[in-house]
Amino acid sequence: NIVAIETKLIEKIQLLFAEGKSQKLSQLVHINRHTTNPKSRPLQSFTYIDIDSVGKGTGTINAVKKILGKDAPSRARRVAHQHNIIISTVRPYLKGFAYLKEEMKDCIFSTGFAILESQDTDILLNKTLYYAFMYYHDLMEQMESVMKKAAYPSIKKSDMEHFRIPVPPLALQRNLTKEIDDLEQQIIAAKSMIAKATEKKQAIMRKYL
Repeated sequence: NIVAIETKLIEKIQLLFAEGKSQKLSQLVHINRHTTNPKSRPLQSFTYIDIDSVGKGTGTINAVKKILGKDAPSRARRVAHQHNIIISTVRPYLKGFAYLKEEMKDCIFSTGFAILESQDTDILLNKTLYYAFMYYHDLMEQMESVMKKAAYPSIKKSDMEHFRIPVPPLALQRNLTKEIDDLEQQIIAAKSMIAKATEKKQAIMRKYL
């Protein structure tokens, strides 16, 4: 039951962020630490990830594009590494966010993303930071508050630096992020099964109707 799993996940998130001193992200994370210009390597092949490549609310990266450095768009500049968090700064309420479990070689992200990483994982785990953006309601309210002041629904690096999140005890982060990760994987698997069942049903209907 997806609803039951999602309810349990949100309960774990609330428990995770119920404790800890509130701090500004500028005190906790690096934002857009690494950049590159692929045009300086015109014949090298790159994987380019733009905003449409990141699933909305799923934490998945798909529909990536292969490009040569000489053909890279001007927005292809951001570099991310393993355990970094990818945050779409355009319409962030759609939750175009992802956590990089593995290193992505020769990969470039659009400047439409902010790339975040914890300054000190003995204080804030990267996975805790990811779950704050994905599920912590108070942080989403801060993003929406900033967007209301802009003509274009987006957030800037300077906005993000002023966002605040509670920093739970490290032991609590380690325990609960594992539980939350398991629940999130269950939700993703269940949604995938539903999508496949729907596709199969549609295929049968097209064949016989």
